[in-house]
Amino acid sequence: MLFVFLVLLIPVFCNAKIRIHIHTASSLDYTSVRSSGIDLKTVTDREIALFNLTKDNLIRGMRIELGRYPEDVFLTDPTPYENLFEKFKWPPVRRKLTVEAVKVIDIINEPVQVTVQEFINNTTKPIKRNIGIYKTVESTVFSTWSKTGFPVDNITYGVKVSYRNSNQTFEYENIWRSTLVRNQMVRFGASKPGYVKVEPGQKLRTTLNGFKTIVLVEVTYKASVIGNVIGDFEELEGIHYHFFAPTVRNIMKAADIYNELITTEEVEVRCFTDPRVEVSIEHADVEIVTARNRAFVSLSGKRQRNKR
Repeated sequence: MLFVFLVLLIPVFCNAKIRIHIHTASSLDYTSVRSSGIDLKTVTDREIALFNLTKDNLIRGMRIELGRYPEDVFLTDPTPYENLFEKFKWPPVRRKLTVEAVKVIDIINEPVQVTVQEFINNTTKPIKRNIGIYKTVESTVFSTWSKTGFPVDNITYGVKVSYRNSNQTFEYENIWRSTLVRNQMVRFGASKPGYVKVEPGQKLRTTLNGFKTIVLVEVTYKASVIGNVIGDFEELEGIHYHFFAPTVRNIMKAADIYNELITTEEVEVRCFTDPRVEVSIEHADVEIVTARNRAFVSLSGKRQRNKR
């Protein structure tokens, strides 16, 4: 049987950490999610068992792919022949984790009155007040995971949450399959240009309204193995080269071994959105009392006299 050796161009992967960026808003038009990066790890006994990369399976795949049975197969350095992967610049077998898809699956809004501030002008002159109101509120982020897929592992990835109409962001490093609740205190509010004039005896009421918003994001991950499997074959007549390194994907395909584990993460962001400021002026239940060089307010409605 003809033994053919194919030289393949192997893609080079840069192990840039996976990052998820969620931009929150009260509507789908302004909400977005995107991802970048991959996570790579040289396989250990754990990944070998997880992806069923047994020696028997790999030898069988080599036989189907290359037409001969190898005497041995190697997935990583070192080998009995020292560091063959390094020597021949073949990439060892690694576990590769990527984000296959991200999408916003739901947005839930609940209108709320966040806070109210009141100002009473208890002087004898009009006062100009800026139109704005802010309050520190809490944002929370947590994840739930599919039961199937890639199991618990020491994989970390970055998460960034940003908010519409705000330059604040919430960034943290999450651990694979963690359900830990993360929280951040965020300055929430709004202002309007100009000012409002509050006459003596008037009360300015400033109200901050908005939405309590829940943004649900679905992230789909794919774990697979990449790299090359070295097969150690008997030397053939006229061929002194007896190491061959087809891709692990081809060997697994030939051996009918599934090279894909799909995991789904649902990220829930709870935050406040769409701050709106409303102002109203009403008469305060106070009395402005002028007594020579001073004015003061009698909240009880009774006039107080200056003592000489």
